[in-house]
Amino acid sequence: MSKICFPLLALLFFCSCAYHCGAPLADQRLQTLRIGDIDNLSSESSLTPLLKNALAERIAKEPGMRLVSGDNDQACVLQMRISDLDNRSLARAKLREKDERDYEGDAYQTVLYRIQTRVEYGIYTPEPEQKLLYFGAVNGQADLPKMHDREVALQSAMRQLAIDLANALTLEISEKK
Repeated sequence: MSKICFPLLALLFFCSCAYHCGAPLADQRLQTLRIGDIDNLSSESSLTPLLKNALAERIAKEPGMRLVSGDNDQACVLQMRISDLDNRSLARAKLREKDERDYEGDAYQTVLYRIQTRVEYGIYTPEPEQKLLYFGAVNGQADLPKMHDREVALQSAMRQLAIDLANALTLEISEKK
């Protein structure tokens, strides 16, 4: 029995999750983070609060990171700029038969769109210095089905885009060295 216990304990010790032993972040200055200004250059103003909410939720779930609000002088500041949205046709389907169309191009119509954007970010040291620690950019995308009411589908796609961007930002920030 004792011959099996020691190797089993050693195996359990070495196979445990990494974030239980030590700090999961490579740069300890990023343990406390505050979301700063978001400069939205896109035509969708609703993306700014959606991104802030999705990012706050994602950072709160990330082990080793803590989100602070207000004017906390000890937290690094994350500032972002959202570039313009790119809306492209992704999938087409045959919707009309030969006798219902004037020419062949009318047979197929777009049924699925993809919206994409790019977020450039900068992480600054706590006030009063405000020195740039890191900068970078992440891309996000979401699919938008063609519906009778485009606004309903667009708001759902904007939420998904914000979640995708928040996941990419948090992953990139947590791996900074």
